[in-house]
Amino acid sequence: MTNVIAYGHRPSQALEQLSGMTRSRMWRSVTAVPPYRKYYVYQASPTQFLMNQLLTMYLATFYFGSITRYKPEQFEFILRSPIGPFVFEFFANQPTQFLYLMASEFMGQEVAKAAIA
Repeated sequence: MTNVIAYGHRPSQALEQLSGMTRSRMWRSVTAVPPYRKYYVYQASPTQFLMNQLLTMYLATFYFGSITRYKPEQFEFILRSPIGPFVFEFFANQPTQFLYLMASEFMGQEVAKAAIA
């Protein structure tokens, strides 16, 4: 599928609109080593609904937090299940990811950890 974006004199005038259209399909991952960001493009099938990355992180944290509080035996079951390593990795990395993604949203530009040697 091809979408055409009209622009005036310079193509750079349409970059913000173009990036806004593709933003919902790109997920970002903050890393501690250069290039400090990794981007993943996900093309959902017609039967799938792709949510915003920040919203997905918040919903997963809320869900796991509520079952940890109200049904701890279910959380233990999830950790022992085949998706357990993914859940463990989620809690190991997502707080920092969420912080940098929120900072990027508030600043309107990419924010990454300072490269201090």
